[in-house]
Amino acid sequence: MIKTTEMTANDAKRLLQGCFVQAIAKQETEPRFVPQTDDWDYEFAEQRTFAEDRIAELDGQTVSEKYDGEVLTRVHGLLTRNGFSQHDISEARFKDLANGMARILVEQQKLFLARIEDRFATYTPSDPLFTQVPQNHSGMVAVSGGGSTFHGPNLRDAVDTYSRQQGRSRARKA
Repeated sequence: MIKTTEMTANDAKRLLQGCFVQAIAKQETEPRFVPQTDDWDYEFAEQRTFAEDRIAELDGQTVSEKYDGEVLTRVHGLLTRNGFSQHDISEARFKDLANGMARILVEQQKLFLARIEDRFATYTPSDPLFTQVPQNHSGMVAVSGGGSTFHGPNLRDAVDTYSRQQGRSRARKA
């Protein structure tokens, strides 16, 4: 089936901002780094070095527009989850998405670094693509645009929905 409309720059931006919300929420829910030896300072320094090296690597990819497998795999996943394939969009739009995905991964690494220093400090993204992503009332990042709003995971809503669905299925079985 031929798609009749091209993904716009605004569509790509909304997809990336929604992906950013999910990536940051995932990073926040992962267990914090716990050193495995008695030399905590060494282990924290090592993790900082790994994160800083990855940031430098990703920054280089955005400049060269040559992206590694992780970035490309994540872009393909983003497209698939949203009903697109690489063949549905222009090469320029695909490069925009790859650029944005690399920037999301940089922000994830920056958040990891911030959490090593202070687990509870407020995190503010430094990338202009993500600095305008507003915070919702629960502290989760929310992205709006184009008539739809992306929200980070809300466990309470998920549990309520699951409970309602289970209640219905139990009622039908009884």
